Amino acid sequence: MKTLQTLLIIALGTLLLNSCQHKPKVGLLMDTLERDRWKKDMKLIEEKVGELGGHFFVAIADADPDKQEEQAREMIENGIEVLIIVPVDSKKSR
Repeated sequence: MKTLQTLLIIALGTLLLNSCQHKPKVGLLMDTLERDRWKKDMKLIEEKVGELGGHFFVAIADADPDKQEEQAREMIENGIEVLIIVPVDSKKSR
């Protein structure tokens, strides 16, 4: 997970530095917040996005893959530029 966080920070930093006036929208789709780990990860990502000047949005799917898919579509339609997904069902396809 540290590698993923490091890559995310580098990607966000690069995106933000390349467009100092622009404040990118970063979305996080979570399966659940029932695990403490996901709460901690969400808080870390939110803090880092804020430090880098971006806008952070989060949606919790409550273990419902269809709900998560709809949340993803909605975020994309609303202009999310970076979308991080903790999938409910990583094998689901449409």
